[in-house]
Amino acid sequence: LRRRAVVLAIAGVLFLASLSLVPRIGTNFLPNSTTPTVNVSLTLPLGTPLATTEAAALRAEGILRAQAGALHTQTVIGSGATFSPIGTTNQASCFAKVTPATDVQLFITRLLARLKALHLHGATWAASPGSSFAGGSEANQIQVLVQSANAARLRQASQTVTSILRRTQGVSQVENELSTRESLVSIAVDPVKAAAAGLTPGQITGQLSPYLTNAQIASLSASGSNLPVYLRVGAGLPQGLAAVKELPIATPAGPTPLSDVASVTLGQTPASITRTNGSDTATVNAVVTSANVGAVSRAIETKIAASHLPPGVTTSMGGVTQMQGQAFGQMGEAMVAAIFLVYLVMLLAFGEGRSPFTIMFSLPLAVIGALGGLWVSQNQLGIPALIGMLMLIGIVVTNAIVLVDLVAQNRRRGLPLRDALVEAGAVRLRPILMTALATVGALLPLAYASGGDLLISSSVAVVVIGGLLTSTLLTLVVVPVMYSLLHSRADRLAASAALH
Repeated sequence: LRRRAVVLAIAGVLFLASLSLVPRIGTNFLPNSTTPTVNVSLTLPLGTPLATTEAAALRAEGILRAQAGALHTQTVIGSGATFSPIGTTNQASCFAKVTPATDVQLFITRLLARLKALHLHGATWAASPGSSFAGGSEANQIQVLVQSANAARLRQASQTVTSILRRTQGVSQVENELSTRESLVSIAVDPVKAAAAGLTPGQITGQLSPYLTNAQIASLSASGSNLPVYLRVGAGLPQGLAAVKELPIATPAGPTPLSDVASVTLGQTPASITRTNGSDTATVNAVVTSANVGAVSRAIETKIAASHLPPGVTTSMGGVTQMQGQAFGQMGEAMVAAIFLVYLVMLLAFGEGRSPFTIMFSLPLAVIGALGGLWVSQNQLGIPALIGMLMLIGIVVTNAIVLVDLVAQNRRRGLPLRDALVEAGAVRLRPILMTALATVGALLPLAYASGGDLLISSSVAVVVIGGLLTSTLLTLVVVPVMYSLLHSRADRLAASAALH
């Protein structure tokens, strides 16, 4: 109380020093699971029969099971392998739990090498560390969305972004969806030749439809249910461009080859085309191998901004970067609401604003220990850590409330301001320390926990323990100083008014 400026200066320096640790601590969305999992995805060419996909997936599952460290595996084939509502027969996913001692990145590297050694025609393999938390493997995947109305510029920009991601440290398995291209047979009916053959372009297209789709022509009632009946060509689908050109087209003069009335060419097209807000979008996917997802995302954004993409091209971050930003924003809003509600409750309880304002100064003191604990324990600032900070808002103010409430009681008994503060500190020292140490002791098992897949990870306990320790120790010094500063002036004004 004699050196109030020094006390506040030290507290301010400690608070700013703790904030400077944030870049070193790093940020992520969710911590890596202590029971590691690996997700493997297989994509075969479009139109691959389900039986072929199943055979390839079972071979992959066998390789996965044979990997050293693999515990349990699960395979999903077909439309269940993705969250797309469109049925997919060319995709499969394998999931495996591995032993905690396994080096997941080395496990994935060796696994991909063995899968690619299968030399399956047109197969695309991808593997990433999994997560047992909500979001699954998406907690490790980053996306860059490239948009442009010009197809050539979109392709050029997506290639540039792909190159940037491949050169970024902490990123692996970079894939550009525009790089996956499929063969496409283009049939352009010549109206003049079609008219000369006595047909219209629509009639020719109708004759080709059985080769393109299985048309439903009727339904059959059986056992109380309707079964669809489809029309299929009897000779099977044509194989090769030459066979397509020779497809017979019925005309009034007799069958004629398709090439006599249409132009048939073979080209290449992207396997998928995505449109966002009316613009073509290319998605570049990658797996983040670094624990500091925030640093990796910032590095990518900086490099893209300095890459001078073609005019009319825009980029945005998706995947774990987008999820992390949204989650951090929601947690920030929750903290602001919590601080407001805590202040409102104290305002109603004390009946004046200075004492609650004094108590709120215990919150920055908790930040010192919370960030310091994350730095010392080498945990990242993620959702579990923010949950711990949200808990601290309600925990740390209780010690200050106990202290300030006794100060107010002492002053109502007629004690001077300084004596009221000193006596309250001496009386409340023991219960404040006991409650803090009891809470710390209860959280120590969680702080040292090394197993399990719960969202309430060790970083929650680290944040609460660190924040509670520093807030408890500094509250006994800083809160009395702030109380004296806010109330001494009011006391002098009251004394001056009494003299007059």
